Amino acid sequence: MLAVVVVTASIVSTTLMFRAMGAEGDAKRELARANEKADSARRVAALMVERFQSADPETSQGAPRTAQEILEDGAERVLGSLRNAPEIRAELLDAIGQAFMGLALFAPARVHLEQSLELRESLYPESTHPLGHVDLLASLVHLGTLEAATSRFDEAEALLADLEDRDEQRT
Repeated sequence: MLAVVVVTASIVSTTLMFRAMGAEGDAKRELARANEKADSARRVAALMVERFQSADPETSQGAPRTAQEILEDGAERVLGSLRNAPEIRAELLDAIGQAFMGLALFAPARVHLEQSLELRESLYPESTHPLGHVDLLASLVHLGTLEAATSRFDEAEALLADLEDRDEQRT
């Protein structure tokens, strides 16, 4: 009887040890992911500060720059310098697209939002996340908002249907 108790206790303790090791590994992966996100946020912030400093009359040379010019310059820089940082590139393309949309400059907004969506679709394939990565979902929502704002309701509805399909696959 004592042998059964010892064997059972040994099995339970070994199982608990493996679960704890697995949880520790999960925690380390989550910490690494959080550190990567924080680094990305710092890089995005630095790039945005640099872009908007170009609008400062004290640091810029010549005539004051418009918001559209600053956005266009920022987009050019994003496309040129962030090829090795696709998540940051997608984030900035999305932000620039939203800014263009806020200025009612819908054609460049569409270009940037579509590029962001395309990049995020390659970064976060559906097979790894049934509903989709949060950034991918944000791109779909932003592009859908643009389509509705420009009275392209069929396109907006198709994007909404894509979101609904992803939700149904998840459940």
